[in-house]
Amino acid sequence: MRAWKWLLVVAVFAVLAAPASAADERFVIRFGIVLLEPTADSVIEGRTAELDQAWGGGFDFEWMFGQRVGLEGSIATAVDADINRDDETAAGVTVTPVTVGLNGHLVRNDKLDWFVGVVVGQMYFADFDFEDDTTTVSSESSTTYGAQTGVDFAVSENGKWAIHFGVKYLVADVDRGRVTLDVDPLLVRAMGVFRWSVPPAVSGLPR
Repeated sequence: MRAWKWLLVVAVFAVLAAPASAADERFVIRFGIVLLEPTADSVIEGRTAELDQAWGGGFDFEWMFGQRVGLEGSIATAVDADINRDDETAAGVTVTPVTVGLNGHLVRNDKLDWFVGVVVGQMYFADFDFEDDTTTVSSESSTTYGAQTGVDFAVSENGKWAIHFGVKYLVADVDRGRVTLDVDPLLVRAMGVFRWSVPPAVSGLPR
């Protein structure tokens, strides 16, 4: 069984079994830097190619529709990644994963928020060509899925501002005959966090 399935089991157990916490913010945004670390090799025209790690940025929005469960949308962009094939390099490749996911919050209070979740979405690869100009790959996308875990540490007294450290693993590959992009990236994230609530009288949402 893949690791993400175990994370799903843990998340569901936490949602069903854990007591309610004192934190009541309904909305969470996370924004900051992302390190993309590929964990698989690609094949381009019969030759093995490897995508280098790359830095980028990310943005998440999470709606807490329960004390222990949240629905999250996320986008990240890793820029200037190099694809190395033998002695050739395709420079400046941009990889953009866009996902939605369900998070189970195992610990959630005014000081700490630890969650695990499962995600699904699309992985986008921008155009690239190798320095010898013999191979050009047009924009491609791939369905992706995976798992994540992260912790928000409060840095303000009211708990609304926090810093986030987390990792997300995605399974993503594009198979177009002569080109197979098999990236399966690990996204390591360090982000700022802001949490807030809209009063029920304004939002009309149940609390």
